[in-house]
Amino acid sequence: CTNNLTEAEVAAIMNKAHQQFQAKHYEEALDGFLEVGENTKQKRTEQERQLYVSSQTMAASCYESLGKYEEGYRLCESLLKGKLTNEEKADVQHLFVMNGYFWAGSMMSREEHIFAEVRDLYNIILPLADDEM
Repeated sequence: CTNNLTEAEVAAIMNKAHQQFQAKHYEEALDGFLEVGENTKQKRTEQERQLYVSSQTMAASCYESLGKYEEGYRLCESLLKGKLTNEEKADVQHLFVMNGYFWAGSMMSREEHIFAEVRDLYNIILPLADDEM
C-alpha cells in the first residue's frame, strides 16, 4: 500500500476497484478498496471521509463475497464506531449483520465447543437485523 497518493490517483484506484468488484474479481477489488482506505483514513475533509467510508464498505462486501466473514465483521464493527450518515450506517449495519451471521455459522461448523461465542455474536448482530436479513 502506498500512502499519500494524489486525489486523482486515489480516484483512479477506487474506480478500478469498482470495476473489478463488478467483474467479480473480489480479491483484486479488495486490495484496491483497502488501499483507498489507507489513503483516506485521516478523513481531513468531508469528501475524504465519504471516500473512506465508501471504500471500506465495499471492502466489507468483498470480504463477504470471499468468505472472509470475520474480517468483514471486524471492518464493519470499526466503521460503526465512526461518523456515518444514516444511509452509510444502514449499509454498514447490513454488512455487519451478514458477515457476523456467516462468521457464526462457519464457527459452528468447525468446532463444537464454540456455541457460547456464537451466541454472544448473535446477541450483538440480531438487534441490528431487519426482517429481510
